[in-house]
Amino acid sequence: MLTGNNLPRNWRTMEPDLLSDRIDIFIGLMPDRKSDQLDYREFQLVPPVFACRSGHPLAQKPGLTIEDLVNHPYGGSNVPDWFLKQFVDAFPEHFVSISSLREIFLTTHELGLLRQLLAYTDIVGLVPEAVIHSELKSGAVQVLAKLDEIMTVNVTGVVVTREGRSLPPAATRLSALVLEMAQLGFRQSRQ
Repeated sequence: MLTGNNLPRNWRTMEPDLLSDRIDIFIGLMPDRKSDQLDYREFQLVPPVFACRSGHPLAQKPGLTIEDLVNHPYGGSNVPDWFLKQFVDAFPEHFVSISSLREIFLTTHELGLLRQLLAYTDIVGLVPEAVIHSELKSGAVQVLAKLDEIMTVNVTGVVVTREGRSLPPAATRLSALVLEMAQLGFRQSRQ
């Protein structure tokens, strides 16, 4: 996403900015609802991973189950309800609603904060592997499991622009690059 102050923001704050032409483009997870005034170009994302600090009690346990997760604090970035509904549908014995899942899930808009929590606390994070690349490389954080190893999941990304708006060349190129990477399956982020 492109913003004047380069701060990560969620869809609820970005949609009005797109509609009023304060920003050119939004790149992120598909929002829960669509506006007729916006153009949405969907693509599939690599599912996120569950990760924790290397000394975490779960780091020594072979295999990760949903029971492990509900017994430890965990968190991630703000995600749309359609994403959380997949958890509720996959594990109805643990989550009766999206609200019950949100009650035990720390949500942050600042991925830097989440990276620090992963490295220095007992939180289990659900994050894109590319976000914690440096922590994985240093050994401070390790992957417990990929989300698609625990449940069937669909992670839909989107490039959103205002319908009929001509984009600046940089926004047009960024949009094209994201969609090209999506067609390749974002292979670079999995290595």
